[in-house]
Amino acid sequence: MKIQSRAAILFTAAIAYAAFSGQPMRAAMGHDDDVAKFFEKAASAGKFEIESGRLAAQKANNMALREFGQKMMSEHSQADSELRALASRKGLTVPIAMSDSHQKKLEKLRAEKPGKAFDKEFRDLMIDSHKEAVDLFEDTAKDSKDPEVKAFAQKMLPTLKLHESAAEALPKI
Repeated sequence: MKIQSRAAILFTAAIAYAAFSGQPMRAAMGHDDDVAKFFEKAASAGKFEIESGRLAAQKANNMALREFGQKMMSEHSQADSELRALASRKGLTVPIAMSDSHQKKLEKLRAEKPGKAFDKEFRDLMIDSHKEAVDLFEDTAKDSKDPEVKAFAQKMLPTLKLHESAAEALPKI
């Protein structure tokens, strides 16, 4: 009985640590590394889109860029909710913070003053980040061994491709 209690306490502590540290549960829940990495990368990319969209909605001079920023906030927030719900069903926690790479890009965008430089930086970031997201979701839709994760990636791909095309169509500053 004592061994079972200790095992239960250790397992509970591991789950609590993962939940509060923002680190995904991998081995403990039996998920392969690819699924956990997908959730980490997709969550970071989504958070980046939301936060950079919020900045553009506030700071962009060009109205098309402001509207695109609003759209990114709205649509990526919805996608983030779906991603987190799927991760939860899988017994995974998704980090709240962005990757270092996304954080650095966001900080650079935040440092730009409103004007042409900000608008250009935002447009360029949206094109690059959506290309990366499309690649991630295409790879996952093609290669994931988890049918739910694969289906989620397939479901999200058309929207991400539309975002990528819309970012490329934004006015060049």
